[in-house]
Formats: sequence, C-alpha cells, structure tokens
Amino acid sequence: MNVEQRADLYRLLGALMLTCPAEELLAALTSARTLHALGEAAGEGALGEALERMAVDLDRDSNAFADLRRDHIALFAGPKRKLAPPWESVYRSADRIVMQESAAEVLRAYASQRIGFEGMGARPADHAGFEFEFVSILIGRSKRNKRAREAVGSFVADHLLLWVPAWAADIRKHATTEFMRGFGEALGALCEVERQNLAAAGMKPRGRLSVQPS
Repeated sequence: MNVEQRADLYRLLGALMLTCPAEELLAALTSARTLHALGEAAGEGALGEALERMAVDLDRDSNAFADLRRDHIALFAGPKRKLAPPWESVYRSADRIVMQESAAEVLRAYASQRIGFEGMGARPADHAGFEFEFVSILIGRSKRNKRAREAVGSFVADHLLLWVPAWAADIRKHATTEFMRGFGEALGALCEVERQNLAAAGMKPRGRLSVQPS
C-alpha cells in the first residue's frame, strides 16, 4: 500500500465514522469499487481480507444500506448505550467516560500541526473520525515534510495503538452486519500493520493502554 492509498484508507475510515453513512456514499463506494481497490492494495493478509469483506457486503443487495445504518447507529451513535463508543477517552480511562486527558492530548496534537475539523466543538476531539482524518492529512503531507512523517508515527504510537484494538474488538463483538464486522477486523489488522511499521522504525506505543473491551 503506497502513501496515497494509506491516506485514502484513513480518510475513508474517518468518513465512515463522522456521520452515519448515507446511501449515496455507500453507493459511490460500490460503483467505484473503492473498498475492493484498497483491499487489493493491502495485499494478502488480514487487512486486505477485511476490506474485501466490507466490499462484498455492500455489493450483495440494496437492503445492505438500511441494515448498515441501523448497525452504525447502535454501535456508535444510538440514543441508548453505545455498544462501541468512538472516543479514545472511553477506552483509556478507568471510568470509561468522555472528555478525559486523552481528548486534551489529541487536541494539542491537532494544534501542533495547525489542523482543525468542522464540528469539533460539538464533539470531543478524540472522536475516532477526527483521529483517522488527522492521520490521513499527515500521511498526505509526509511525502515532502519530515515533521509530518514524524508526527504520523508519534500519533499512531501515542494514541491509535493504545485504544483502537480494544474498540475494534467491541465492534466485532456487537456488530450485526458483515460490513461492520469487517470494519472491526480492518481496524484490528491495520493496527497490527502500524505496530509492525513502528517496530521497524524503532518506535513503540507509549502512555496508558486502553481498558479491556466491553
């Protein structure tokens, strides 16, 4: 997976998290075969297989759109207890609540790169959608900017790898659609790829690890 494809993957993950996916977005992913292409770019292994699983579920029939929206709401945004809350603070605090130190750390990371997001005032800064979009932007800058390359590694090590594996486990546990189960598998596999990349660069996750998945 090259730099552009890696940035596209994180951008797609962020888009799928920031709003309940509209039928138009899902239809566009299907017609453009975006997930198939990213799966092929990821190559053989768990990440490619998970992305292909998501693609196949979208391809199967139009009812998949409605099923996916219901699953997305129950997991991430429902009026009742969220089955896989999409905030870093929830997974890195003993009380599993939002707006903890993780959110302040993430906000400082955004500010250090002069990056902000629409809607951030209404949501904690450590929402998964913002974090994925942040990494996507940094990856896009990294081809020509050493500071951005270093920032990608630091953010992945200090944030994503400390909570996304547990969050992904909750998604896999509670999802009712093949698409969202594949999403959880893709997140877990992506974290393993990133962990290997960091190890090759002599880096490792730092800070307080996530609590166990629910």
